[in-house]
Amino acid sequence: MEPILKVLQDQGFEGSGIYEILLSFGRITDEDPTELSALLMFLRSIYRTDRKFTRVVTTHPEVLSLIPAKINARVNTLQELFKSDDVLELTIMSPHIIFEDMETIQEKFDYVFHTMGISQRQMMYSNMFNYSLLHIQTRHVFLERAGFYKKTKKEKGEINTNPLLQDILGLSDKVFAKKFGKMTEQDYKTFAKYFAQEVETYME
Repeated sequence: MEPILKVLQDQGFEGSGIYEILLSFGRITDEDPTELSALLMFLRSIYRTDRKFTRVVTTHPEVLSLIPAKINARVNTLQELFKSDDVLELTIMSPHIIFEDMETIQEKFDYVFHTMGISQRQMMYSNMFNYSLLHIQTRHVFLERAGFYKKTKKEKGEINTNPLLQDILGLSDKVFAKKFGKMTEQDYKTFAKYFAQEVETYME
């Protein structure tokens, strides 16, 4: 335990930060101190600023169970979808994007980008990768069927009047249902239940 604590302290972590790491990732005490130190230095080189580096490690310390090669591979893959700097911001806002199956990430991206017609810039501030694909689909289809969402055709000069992605995904069921259609939370939950069955039937 003591060597691990020293590594964390040497990398600038203090009492509360160390406590958060130990609480969320108790297995850190099984890590090799030398390898842990090297990994932390690698992460610091990626995130460049103390604020970003500290936030990633304290909010999602499981990243310390990975090897640099795996992190690099995921970052490189994500750079095929987003700009380099945006990828780093994404891993800060949604750290589990480093762990999640890439096929699942691609499915979410494809749905939001191609089906909903939303840009990467708007995706950046929506925390969309924190939600399941089904949640994204349910919210989108609900809005579409209620007349609150229409895919904009930029080449035809259409003005985008759709809600922001962060509102589509982040509002509670109660607020979402009331804001879009003046419906009750139960109305939305009923829709979500039947839509899930609809998706399941389609997948069979």
